[in-house]
Amino acid sequence: MWVGVDAVNWGGLQHNYGSAEGVPDLLRRCAGPDADDADEAASELLNLLFHQGGWVCSAASAALPFVLRLAATPQVPSRCAMLELVGMLAAEAGRVEVRFLDPDWAPAWERALPKLLLLLDDPLPEIRRAAADVVGACNSPANWCCPRCCGPGRRRVIRPAALS
Repeated sequence: MWVGVDAVNWGGLQHNYGSAEGVPDLLRRCAGPDADDADEAASELLNLLFHQGGWVCSAASAALPFVLRLAATPQVPSRCAMLELVGMLAAEAGRVEVRFLDPDWAPAWERALPKLLLLLDDPLPEIRRAAADVVGACNSPANWCCPRCCGPGRRRVIRPAALS
């Protein structure tokens, strides 16, 4: 889950309150066995990476693959919170002017999207619903999802019953 996390220059990235050097510790706490601590860490992460929106910071782009790994790991107590964060960032990325969007967000999102779509098949209905909410938060979910990930002859229909 943590492959590559220490290779990121977190101190050189910014979140809503300054340097992102503490983000890896928060990510690790989100995966911890203590559900209360994991929820607290998830809440802190949401505040640092999203807060009230208005921009998508460089730390959000760097954290995205790790946040999705957390969301995809069944033992992580804060999976839904991770998907909520991703959905908020994805929606914000579709709303803000380009000057408020970290230039690394679009490539990070494009790499992350196939992993997000896999969560539509998660065994837990709340994870499937949260993943569907994130896809719905995309600026243009059909353009992002169908051609690249589902492709001709591979399209799947997601029925509402499958999400519950």
